[in-house]
Formats: sequence, C-alpha cells, structure tokens
Amino acid sequence: MEAKISYLHEGVKGLSEAFKSFEEDITEFMAFTAENYADHEKRISNLEKRR
Repeated sequence: MEAKISYLHEGVKGLSEAFKSFEEDITEFMAFTAENYADHEKRISNLEKRR
C-alpha cells in the first residue's frame, strides 16, 4: 500500500511541476494576446469605418 501511495505522490508531484510550467506559458500567452487584442480591434474598427 505504501508503494502505491508513494507512486501516486510522485505522479501528483510531477503533475504539479508540469502545471507550473504551463502556468508560466499560458500567462505569457495571455499577456501577448491582451496586448495585441486592442490593436486588432482598432484595425477592424478602422476597416469597418472605411466601408
């Protein structure tokens, strides 16, 4: 039973470490998206006004 719990603990620990990496990547992506979203919306608005 202890071996199974140890194995489960190691698996959860690995998942936690992987999530930290994912969290950094997704945070960076979200910041990039937020920075470019306003510019994108402005360009679309300008294109619509030209019609």
